[in-house]
Amino acid sequence: MQTSLQLLRQVRRAVVAAFLLGGFSALLQLAIPLFALHAIDAAIPAHSNQTLLLLALLAAVALAALACVTSVRARILLRAGLWLDHTLGAHALQTGLRRNAQPEAMAADATAIARVRTALSNGTALALLDAPWILLILAAFAGLDWRFALVALGAALVLGARLLFAARAVAAAARHADTAAQRVTAWWQTATRMTGLDRMPLGATEQWERLNREHVASAYGLGSRTASLADFARLVRALALVCLLTLGCWLVMTGELTTGLLVASVLLLWRMFEPVDKLLVALPDVIGARDAWRHVSGIADSEPDTADARAVHTTPRLHIAGPLAAGLAAVAMVFALGAGLAASTSLGQLAVLAGAPLFETQVTAIYPARAGIAARVLVADGARVEKGDVLATLDTRSLDARITTLRLQAQTAQIELRSLTDEAAALTAPGATPLRSRAPIEKLEARIAHLGRQSQELSQRIQLAEEELVQSRIVSPVAGRVARISARAGMPLETDAPLASIVTADATLLARLLAPFGGVFTPRAQPQSSPSPITTAAF
Repeated sequence: MQTSLQLLRQVRRAVVAAFLLGGFSALLQLAIPLFALHAIDAAIPAHSNQTLLLLALLAAVALAALACVTSVRARILLRAGLWLDHTLGAHALQTGLRRNAQPEAMAADATAIARVRTALSNGTALALLDAPWILLILAAFAGLDWRFALVALGAALVLGARLLFAARAVAAAARHADTAAQRVTAWWQTATRMTGLDRMPLGATEQWERLNREHVASAYGLGSRTASLADFARLVRALALVCLLTLGCWLVMTGELTTGLLVASVLLLWRMFEPVDKLLVALPDVIGARDAWRHVSGIADSEPDTADARAVHTTPRLHIAGPLAAGLAAVAMVFALGAGLAASTSLGQLAVLAGAPLFETQVTAIYPARAGIAARVLVADGARVEKGDVLATLDTRSLDARITTLRLQAQTAQIELRSLTDEAAALTAPGATPLRSRAPIEKLEARIAHLGRQSQELSQRIQLAEEELVQSRIVSPVAGRVARISARAGMPLETDAPLASIVTADATLLARLLAPFGGVFTPRAQPQSSPSPITTAAF
């Protein structure tokens, strides 16, 4: 294979590596819209500093990785540009000398190589490589809300059509401006070969003015076309932003959208136009770099003169393994470790660990209704429970004995009350012997009244004891997972110490963060606090 083709193939590989890293960079740039989305929809309504800190930590890790990947991409392209300038420049010079090429042809080769080097090292190539990843932003819009995706897609299609329509005219203007600049440069090179300016031919000033006027006019025409494209892009972006805000505000008012998702969509739209702005500014340089690359690709090779020369001839190698490994390591750290931890960590675990509201998962703390000694604990950490399931029971031996005693006393009082009632009825019956005094009747009535009050009091005491017995069975008020249970058999329990924590809506952190992309996102009602003895924390 020809040496020049081998050199250019290595540069292409470096460009492909920078392009693929740009995809990871676009994914990492979604951290800020997601941060705004969850902060507004979860942290602010719940007044949760813990949620805000967690989101800020995740966003900071993603942005740190983004800074690393961006730096790696710039270094890869810089190294590729300088390496190509050095190696291919030396090869083109050697080939031209062997073939006795014309100086103008060798100078054209050097100029094309220098232009490719500049495009790779000054950010022009990055602007071109970032533009295709707009499709990723459109996919994010589609995941959030299809109506916003239509707005973004419409703006992208309008800009793409305008860019394609104007690309040929901009390319022609760029070539004309480049040709005019080369003429001015060549004129000055010819003029300065003379021994002095006083020996320049007559009419040199008019000739330079004519050439430079053409140069200025062509440069102004190119700049005007580029500025018109930039103005059109700004107008489209403004109209798209107005449409998105109008539609989003209406959806928020109708309850179909959250404020956080609207803010995230605005940030995504702004992010989508950023590569377009860079590409429009660098469009003349992109076109010039494309033409220069075609020129460089056509540089012919000159084979070594002898077999010994061919034997020792080796193609230089472009080494980008170092920065590429750093970029891939940053990507692996975020997407492997971050996604792995988020996928394996449940919200309930974070809720119990933080002990404060995070996101929207509810953590219900269970308190004993009365103090006592734990007799049995029927669940363990991590167990699934349903509403009404018994979690633990208190020692009720003394309570059972007291209830038995009270029931016996109530039965004795009822028996005596029935006996005295029958005796009083017999004394006051129509056929009974008249009594000389009402003292026995009054004595019986007083005893009957006392027994009635005693029976009523015993009934109330039995009812209270039975309610206390019911409170000895601690049941779950909600269905969920037992995140933590602190009771053990034989342990004394107090009413101000939580017996267990039950987590409801226990999704993973990754599922919660990606929830807006799972379908139509509807506002979630904020959890209401439960009355004592159950407290609810919004997680």
